Amino acid sequence: QNWAGLGGFPGEPGANAVFAGHVDYIRVGPAVFWSIRDLSPGAQVTVNTDSGPITYVIDWSQWADPDQDFTSFVERTGQDSITLVTCIGGFSGGHYSNRLIVRGHRI
Repeated sequence: QNWAGLGGFPGEPGANAVFAGHVDYIRVGPAVFWSIRDLSPGAQVTVNTDSGPITYVIDWSQWADPDQDFTSFVERTGQDSITLVTCIGGFSGGHYSNRLIVRGHRI
């Protein structure tokens, strides 16, 4: 589903391509975003699309409360950008305490 002003596809002009994934699975181990915590400003992330690879450079990362309004993280930024979201922090009762948000722009 596409909401006006939010998200978009990698390579779409002005889109903020948002990807959310697990950091790990209980009783399984690391998942798709296991290494996301290692992304620091200047690191590069490449998304493979039907039109070819699109590369982004990481600008920032921050922790967020899982109950806060995520609109500012998923809205379009005015430039081709990527936002990655996963869990981080303490683990209790089957849930992590926080979310890690990582933002980059297309290069």
